[in-house]
Amino acid sequence: ADTVTTLSSSADTAVYGDSLVFTAYVGVAAPGAGSPTGTVLFYDGDLLLDSEMLTGTGIAVSDAIAGLSAGDHLITVSYLGDEDFASSVSSVMTITITPAAVTVTADAQSKTYGDPDPTLTYQITSGSLVGNDTFSGELTRVAGEDVGSYAIEQGSLALSSNYTLTY
Repeated sequence: ADTVTTLSSSADTAVYGDSLVFTAYVGVAAPGAGSPTGTVLFYDGDLLLDSEMLTGTGIAVSDAIAGLSAGDHLITVSYLGDEDFASSVSSVMTITITPAAVTVTADAQSKTYGDPDPTLTYQITSGSLVGNDTFSGELTRVAGEDVGSYAIEQGSLALSSNYTLTY
């Protein structure tokens, strides 16, 4: 029997690192034909996100999917079919992931005239990094050797495009 697959999501937008839950419903074109069984595959373009089995009601819910990069994602679901029901693919759903906001603040430092500069360090004061994401680069300070105060600057400290970094 022919099937029709539809897709829904827990949200149309999310922040990088948030989880989304995708739900696929596989219905039959002919009333009373029974309920499809088997596997549905959730895709982001050509990238397989998840594989789930249909329940007895023709519904498959993906695990919470996190880690989609910032930007627009074209999500589809594909029902593979079984011995009684034909395969089908849902229409495309666009999900927008916005960058996560992270703020860092430099740790105050001091040094004695003539000594080398201390290592410039910082703390995340708002937001957080996802998974194994890391910073690249380092802080710098305004040049000078006279006694006084010197500003610590962001320098080359950066994050991937999945974040908006405020210093």
